[in-house]
Amino acid sequence: MRDGRAGPLGNYLFGLGAHPGGPWGRPGKKAGSRPIGSLGRPRNEWPVASLGFRGSTFRPLTRSRYRTTASRPTQRPPSIPDKKSNRVLREGVAVKYAWIAANRDSFPIALMCEVLDVSRSGYYDSVDRPPSPRAQRRARIDASVRQVHADSHGVYGSGKVAKKLAECEGLERACRNTVARSMREMGLRSRVSKGFTPTTTQADPLKQAAPNLLDRDFDATRPNQKWVTDITYLATAQGWVYLAVVLDLFSRKVVGWSISESLATPLVGEALRRAIESRRPAGEGLLLHSDRGCQYTSDAYQKTLRGLGVTCSMSRPGECYDNAVAERFFWSLKHEWTGHESYADLEAARLSVFKYIETFYNRERLHQAIGYKSPDQFETEYAPVLAA
Repeated sequence: MRDGRAGPLGNYLFGLGAHPGGPWGRPGKKAGSRPIGSLGRPRNEWPVASLGFRGSTFRPLTRSRYRTTASRPTQRPPSIPDKKSNRVLREGVAVKYAWIAANRDSFPIALMCEVLDVSRSGYYDSVDRPPSPRAQRRARIDASVRQVHADSHGVYGSGKVAKKLAECEGLERACRNTVARSMREMGLRSRVSKGFTPTTTQADPLKQAAPNLLDRDFDATRPNQKWVTDITYLATAQGWVYLAVVLDLFSRKVVGWSISESLATPLVGEALRRAIESRRPAGEGLLLHSDRGCQYTSDAYQKTLRGLGVTCSMSRPGECYDNAVAERFFWSLKHEWTGHESYADLEAARLSVFKYIETFYNRERLHQAIGYKSPDQFETEYAPVLAA
C-alpha cells in the first residue's frame, strides 16, 4: 500500500458487507462517515477477486475491532461463505499462515494478516517455529503412504495401503480415512478404477461337459483341495496372445500358468502340467473347475485329468460367475498391470506376466479374501496348522 492507494490486495480485502449495528460494524456509527484508515473510498465499495478467494465480501476492518472484545460482532455476516466452503478464510490458522507465506511477495503481510484474521506476531513466530508433533507425524504418514503405493506399482487404494502400514515395521501406521486423505493431498490413487465385466467362453456342442461340482463354493480348508482354471487374451503389436492359469482356492495362489500365440489345447495342458509339478497334489481329492471351453472338454485334456486322478467340474452354460475367482484374477491382471503397458511380441508379454504373477501377485499383493495377506504369506502361516 503506497501513496494512499490500495492496489489489488486492498481492492480485494476491504470489499465488505454491512455489519450489525451500522455499515462499518460500529454500533451507533452514522452512515456516510469513514472509518480510520480508509483508502480513498468507502470499504464496502471495494471489489473482491484479486487473491484467488471466491467469497464476494469480507468483514470491514475498523478501529472498533481492536478496542475491546465486546465491540466485535457476535454473528458472522451473511456474506461469509457457508460451512460447506473449503476456502482459505474458513481454514485453520496453520493453513492461513501457509497461504500468507506463499503470497508474501505479492501482497503486504500486515494486510493479509488483517483480512485472514490472524496476528502478525503469530505469523512471524510460525516462520521459525519447528513443526509440531502432529505435523511431523503427518509427514511420516505421507512418506509411508507414498512408499507403499509405489511398492504396489500404483495398484493399492487407501484400504490396502492402510493394511500394509499396519503390518510393516518402520512405517507410520494410520487408519484408512487418514491414508485416503494423505493420498488425496499427494495426488495418489489406485490405477484400478474400471468396473468388473466378466466374459464367457464358447462351448463345443459336440462334447459332453462335466457337472458343476464346485457349485460356487470357493472356500477350501487345505491346499490342493480345489483348483480353478481359465483362459484370457492379451494384445501385442504382433497380434493376440493367450494366457491360461490355474489357481488354488485355499490361498488364491497362481500355481501354474502358460502363455502362447495359440488357443489350442496344449495351452491349458501346459498350465496344468506346471501346476502339478509345483504342487505335487496327492492324487485323489483334487477338484479342478473350469468353464465349458472347447480346450477343457477336449479328449486330450480329459484324458490327462483321468490319468492324474483329478475330478473335473465345469461351469453351467453362460454362468461366468461359477468361475468367479479365475475371472477376478484376470480382472486384476488387466486393470492392475497389463492394461497399463504395451507389448511388442509374445516374449515381452510373457516377461510382464511373469513379473506380475511371480514377483507381485503371489508374493506381495494383499488379498481381502485371505485376510489381507499375500498367497505365499498365507500358506506359510498356515503350514504348521496343516502339519499338526
